[in-house]
Amino acid sequence: MFKVHITSNSSPNPCAWPIEHGSANYQPNFKNNLKVLLAYDEVIGRKVLKVILKSLRVETLAVENGMEAINLFHAGKSFDVILVALEMTEMSGIEVTRKLRSIGVTKTIAGLTVRSVDEVMQEFAEAGGDILLTLPILRATFIKLLEDVDVSLG
Repeated sequence: MFKVHITSNSSPNPCAWPIEHGSANYQPNFKNNLKVLLAYDEVIGRKVLKVILKSLRVETLAVENGMEAINLFHAGKSFDVILVALEMTEMSGIEVTRKLRSIGVTKTIAGLTVRSVDEVMQEFAEAGGDILLTLPILRATFIKLLEDVDVSLG
């Protein structure tokens, strides 16, 4: 596991990943068939994020709230990355993260937030979160996250 935050309100840092990652035409070549769970309660935002993930050829299941995400793991489902909105109304992403860790989920959990990273980073990390992403998210940010996860899976 790694603890890092990626902010995407500015241009991608070319020192962090190749500049072509910012190109709409860049298509990563993942070694693994990555599966992503997206827990996001806002309809339009969820659709936008699904389109971005689909463009990266990543298998994505989107749910409307944290309880649906938790229930998937209780049902035996498995994902390589969990993307969770921190500002969900029914159950916050921090609470979802805490519950997922308490039931033994060890995969990468990335929090999605519109708030300042400084406001939520410590609480999210204490809940077991791995990566904090600020909205709006660039396609290049998803590529970097997914490539890191792909490498960690071997």
